Amino acid sequence: MSFTPFFGIHVFTALGFAWLIGARMNVVAAMVGTFIGNPWTFPFLLYSSYRVGGWFLNIFGDHTSSPNFNPNTVEEQSENLLSYFWDNFTEIFVPTAIGGTLLAIASFPLYYMLYVYLVRGAQRARKLRIKKKQRRQFNKNAMADKEPEDFIK
Repeated sequence: MSFTPFFGIHVFTALGFAWLIGARMNVVAAMVGTFIGNPWTFPFLLYSSYRVGGWFLNIFGDHTSSPNFNPNTVEEQSENLLSYFWDNFTEIFVPTAIGGTLLAIASFPLYYMLYVYLVRGAQRARKLRIKKKQRRQFNKNAMADKEPEDFIK
């Protein structure tokens, strides 16, 4: 869901999809999976979403070329950038939403298998820790049951 431009609802949509497919145990994985979208990765995710969405719309002949953004000065960049996005909202948002949705669908199997592998590994490690702890406790109890003269022999 981090590929989509729906900021603020990534976690909720991921939780909704996890609940929809009946993967109640994967709710945590859905939450963790949305953390791939963070301020460091959002520019790359959104750019790739925009490019894929533009490519997809070009196949159907619905996408116009995006206008160029050339701010005059660095001081005016933030003001121009906001007005640019506002003036070209549909030209930016629609391809990004479509491309983000396509990338989210395409990346789902990859991330799902990655999290299944990680969760299974964590469960195995937990079981091993529990077994080691039980073995230590058993050995400790077995040593306590022996008489002190047994150690001399």
